[in-house]
Amino acid sequence: MTRYARRVDLSQNEIATTLQRLGFAVRDLSRLGSGAPDLVTSWDGHTTLVECKTPKHHDTKRQAENQRKWREGWEGEVVVLKTADEALAWALNRKRATCRA
Repeated sequence: MTRYARRVDLSQNEIATTLQRLGFAVRDLSRLGSGAPDLVTSWDGHTTLVECKTPKHHDTKRQAENQRKWREGWEGEVVVLKTADEALAWALNRKRATCRA
C-alpha cells in the first residue's frame, strides 16, 4: 500500500455522510490507493465513483497522475466532490435525472 492510500481528504466523511442521508449506498475505497477514487456510491442501480478533494488543497503531481491513469481505463462515471454542499447538489441532480429516465 502506498503512503497516499493512508491519507483521507478532510471532506470525505462529510461527503459520505451526506450521500448516505440521501439514501445512497456508500463504500470507502480510499485504502485501495494507486489512484483509485475514494468512494463508490450507488442509488437506484446506478453506480458512481467519487473522488473527494479538500477545498483549496493542492495535490502532489504524483497523486494527480496516479488518479488520471486510474481513470483512463474506467468507462463508468467518476465525479470529484469537494464539500458536503457539492455532494448534496450532485446527489439531488442524480436523483432527478434517474427519475426522468
